[in-house]
Amino acid sequence: RTLEASPLLALLVERGMACYVIDDPPSLAPAMRRVEVLNADYADYLRREADNAWDVVYFDPMFSETIADAQGLDLVRYLARGGSPSPADLGEARRVARRRVVMKDRQPGHALARLGFAKVEEGRRVCYGELSAW
Repeated sequence: RTLEASPLLALLVERGMACYVIDDPPSLAPAMRRVEVLNADYADYLRREADNAWDVVYFDPMFSETIADAQGLDLVRYLARGGSPSPADLGEARRVARRRVVMKDRQPGHALARLGFAKVEEGRRVCYGELSAW
């Protein structure tokens, strides 16, 4: 499952997952077709989920600053839910996750550090952090 707070973005993601043509790796397109896209706010949705309902809860917040070569995402940024998850949201995510909670951040990972994530993977522009499930 993937959650998208904006109805329009939820529709675009759902259509993209269903129609995007990709051949390599061969397993990617079938995996994309299995993703259930829900128009829901994660804060509300996670509170209704059972303990250990998902293997991993992944947050991919919209970055507040635009990368020069990513200006095509300006409309998506305008429609997206802004901000990072709150500590209460992360508590719910840890309750719902069987294994871990993962979040993406812009380098150098200020949001990850502020929210208590351990940085586990770094690229030139983005990094990922992890919290263990409870």
